[in-house]
Order: sequence, then C-alpha cells, then structure tokens
Amino acid sequence: MAAEGWSSIALPRLATGVGGLDWKDVRPLIAQHLGTLPAKVAVYSTYHAGVAADEGL
Repeated sequence: MAAEGWSSIALPRLATGVGGLDWKDVRPLIAQHLGTLPAKVAVYSTYHAGVAADEGL
C-alpha cells in the first residue's frame, strides 16, 4: 500500500446488507485480514447520501 501512496482505506460493513451476514461474525475476519496493513482502516456503519463521512483518521 505504501508503494501506491495509500495511507488509509475505507469500506462499508462488507456482506452484512444483501449478503445477510451478521457484523459480529464478519468483523473478526476484517480485523484478521486487514488489521496488519500498513494503513489505517475505516469501516463505515451507515451511509448517508450527500454527507461526507467523519473518518476519524
């Protein structure tokens, strides 16, 4: 990621909408696979059209 110039990545709560999975089951997988990245990871819980998200980064 550093080679590409990325310092952070943002994503929604994957597979918990149409996918029907429970976030309590998905969150540990996200942490396991993305937690060691050399970048900050922001996971958005709610989408609001036209509103900038507070990434807290």
